[in-house]
Amino acid sequence: MNPATPIITVIITATPLVLVALLGFWLALRQDERRWLREKRADVYIDLMAEGYAEHNWVRHELIAIEIREISDKNGTDQDAGQRSVDDWRDRFGGMTDTRLPLSERALLGARMSAFATVEIIRLFNAIGACSPLLPRRGQAAALKIKLDMAWAAFESGVRSELHQSQRTTWQRLRLRLNKAR
Repeated sequence: MNPATPIITVIITATPLVLVALLGFWLALRQDERRWLREKRADVYIDLMAEGYAEHNWVRHELIAIEIREISDKNGTDQDAGQRSVDDWRDRFGGMTDTRLPLSERALLGARMSAFATVEIIRLFNAIGACSPLLPRRGQAAALKIKLDMAWAAFESGVRSELHQSQRTTWQRLRLRLNKAR
């Protein structure tokens, strides 16, 4: 009997065992990494939904104030009538607490969004802020409110779709891809 035969037998026997262990470890790491990314993405999406909702409410409130001012300017002869109407409206409804994040926290959320959110969600989130009335033209507030509501609905739907899609199993995603290819 050759002295190298037991060594070759051990190598041949141990190689599949080592490869299976390495493959299992690699797959477990990959699964853990995907789980971590899904959890981070879900956390960012929750924060984005809260900030998007606050932005939506704030912009809507400002657009309503602009509409009231425009209506009062059309009906009244006094130049301060529009501002008084807005002030009356804010007093009557108790004003609105600005629930948007402070600038430093908003910048941090933007950095987290850039790192973990998909390009589509980033685009949809930015569409909400694009409806902000910096310098709206006269009579544009109603159209901006519609655009704002559509942007919010699209963002909310996009986030729900992303979160639902991340919960699908690999086999479900593969089946969907195959069905799309047909």
